[in-house]
Amino acid sequence: MHIRSKLISSAGAMAICIAASPAWSQVRRAVRIQSTPPGATVRLDNATAPPLGQTPIARALIPQGPHRLFFDLPGYVQGSLDVTVAARNTRPFAITLVQGGNVYVAADVDGAPIFLDGTQMGVTPGRLNNVPPGAHIIELRMEGREPVRETVNVTSGTLSTVNVTLRPRVAPTGSVRVIVSNPNGPVPADLQVSLDGTPLTGTPPSSDTVQPGTHIIQVAASGFRSMRREVTVTAGQAQAVAVDLEVAAATSGSLRVIVPVAGAQAFLDGEALTLTGGRVDQASVSPGQHTVRVTAPGRDPVVREVAIVAGQQRVLEFADSDLPPATGRGRLRVVVANNPEAEIFVNSQTVGRGSFSRDNVSDGEVVVLVRAPGFNDFTQRCNVTATQPCEVNAQLERTAQFGTIHVTAPALSNAQVFLQRPPPPPRQQPCG
Repeated sequence: MHIRSKLISSAGAMAICIAASPAWSQVRRAVRIQSTPPGATVRLDNATAPPLGQTPIARALIPQGPHRLFFDLPGYVQGSLDVTVAARNTRPFAITLVQGGNVYVAADVDGAPIFLDGTQMGVTPGRLNNVPPGAHIIELRMEGREPVRETVNVTSGTLSTVNVTLRPRVAPTGSVRVIVSNPNGPVPADLQVSLDGTPLTGTPPSSDTVQPGTHIIQVAASGFRSMRREVTVTAGQAQAVAVDLEVAAATSGSLRVIVPVAGAQAFLDGEALTLTGGRVDQASVSPGQHTVRVTAPGRDPVVREVAIVAGQQRVLEFADSDLPPATGRGRLRVVVANNPEAEIFVNSQTVGRGSFSRDNVSDGEVVVLVRAPGFNDFTQRCNVTATQPCEVNAQLERTAQFGTIHVTAPALSNAQVFLQRPPPPPRQQPCG
């Protein structure tokens, strides 16, 4: 804290009028600086600036214009003085400092932050020096303790003492216990209980630091319906919530597919299933009709329909004899890499554009032709067998481009026109 005064010299009006001149603002003028009592350290424009000296100062060189002088003297409240330095300064810049008082603050807990009129000044135990005379608010704040505020009247040159007791803060919380039971058997091992989304642990699941008010308890376990309960918590009281688990109604069924054939693949409604050891269990299959397709190298594919019932498992088992050897049909696949509009012909028959794929192709040689405007025809022959598919990746090449030159010579008869390529650029001779 500090005392602030304001002083403008007799030439202040002129100084304000010419303050816009940068050159003028750099001109330094000699001024006198005094304080009552003397011996105060003086700083210019900033309380932490290098000192100009100690009062009285007979000749201090300060740039023309408005400034603020700061005065520090042990035992006195820091003072400040607003001044305007003119071209001629006949009167000294003087201030009367106010003697401060001191306050000693102690508490039953060391390290508690001390606030003087809202500004932190130290920690307990601590002494606040050079406090301006008058009434002030001393406040102590510490985590886990109730804050304390006291008013202290400070007198110049005296020491005031403040002793306080910081009482532990009483947390306004309650406790919650959740009792979960399963009428049909033991409580599931994967039981999850949460309070406002935060998991509860322990047996039973509980919390002793619940804020007063209404909270939401959620209980979940595999095979059981999720439960939701509201509980109202009061500070200092315990609340017990009982929840009976209810078996969840099945909304889907499951399917087990068994295929004891090496390299076999299974598909459910067109989506591949992962066979492990010739078997796969597919959970969460929607009720209704589904299609299972099984393929294996050198075997004809087999397709079966299966009806799924909610809450039940269906088993489809394919024996080795259910997948007969392939009947002489293979796969043909054609892809045009750089022209999706190119027309594809197989054995002179158009089959599509851009790409073509067929699984039931008779064994033998096929001729694939790919044609597109502005590109050269692409032709490839390949043999298709049940065990060797034919893969054709066509990369079309553009045809050569031609233009037209029109020459007109109306004033000439029997003229001859020659078209000649420009000569190649001269070769550069190597240096040296």
